[in-house]
Amino acid sequence: LVGELAALRELKLDHNAFDGVLPWAHLANVTQLRVLTLSHNRLGGTLSSLVGELAALRELKLDHNAFDGVLPWAHLANVTQLRVLTLSHNRLGGTLSSLVGELAA
Repeated sequence: LVGELAALRELKLDHNAFDGVLPWAHLANVTQLRVLTLSHNRLGGTLSSLVGELAALRELKLDHNAFDGVLPWAHLANVTQLRVLTLSHNRLGGTLSSLVGELAA
């Protein structure tokens, strides 16, 4: 359903009890999405490389969930309008890539 809302600009579903894996393939179809807030839920799985297709995204707040794996830094660097990225209180690992500097450029 969310993937059919192509003109959606903000999706705020924080402080709920959502669980499972995000439907990244459907979210990538919401090309005008500027704010995605899913903090304080029980979402898990890895952060998909499809996050890089959310080119209009300015705020991505996924803190206080159960995401794991390695951050897709190379794909996040494609989200050039991103101003807020909150991923704290998850189970993410790996190294902080040198591409993190490109997010600020």
